[in-house]
Amino acid sequence: MFNCTIPLNFESLLEIDTNYGGTPAWAAIKKGVKNVVPALNETLDQTQYYDGNGFAETTVTGAQFILSVTADRIKGDAAQDYILGKEFELGCSRATQARFTSFDGVVKSGVVTIANITPPGGDAVAKGEFSFELHFKAKPVKTPATSAPALTATVAAGSVTGSTSFTATAGVGNTLGYVLTAGVPTTPNALSFVSVLAYTSGGNIPAAEGQSLNMFELDANGRVVKFATEVLAALDIAS
Repeated sequence: MFNCTIPLNFESLLEIDTNYGGTPAWAAIKKGVKNVVPALNETLDQTQYYDGNGFAETTVTGAQFILSVTADRIKGDAAQDYILGKEFELGCSRATQARFTSFDGVVKSGVVTIANITPPGGDAVAKGEFSFELHFKAKPVKTPATSAPALTATVAAGSVTGSTSFTATAGVGNTLGYVLTAGVPTTPNALSFVSVLAYTSGGNIPAAEGQSLNMFELDANGRVVKFATEVLAALDIAS
């Protein structure tokens, strides 16, 4: 249920630190974004040896992780304003840190240089498209995914016939959500992307006995923070 084998690109999350050198202020690069293309920019050594009978073998001798982004300009977006504000800056002023979280919660992070900024321009009636690249300094830190910690939630019958409910407290800036499934799913990874229904603690959820009520706490970017699941019994459904 929560480990889809065909992820979509929008399920990944790219963020940039807009206060580099101070307390990190992470801004999501997603509004107006049409394309994010990762590349390793590999350096290849191709050499022919006698035992290859004239054919070469390739050795990867170097690389640099680069993310190329194309977006339509959205005025007032924190990430876009920060990046375009670097248009005429050089040297260390182009440095910051970024992190790229995949759909399953794997995070690649590190210091980056904002490079090849192309400001908006084009046809008079076209949207203001712009592009830029994030060039990682040295090898990015790759943080493996881990299972989401438990959400403290209390399940009870709803106030409407045929409904259930749960109560839980989300952290500051976070929200709650739920999904009903026929079976008990595997615990999702922390920071993974899961499509859920928004929920207010204590609200009614139409449900049936035997279904699994999967309860989520999500961060401001809709990534999983905490998770709990319970197979609904008769007493959990209002009659």
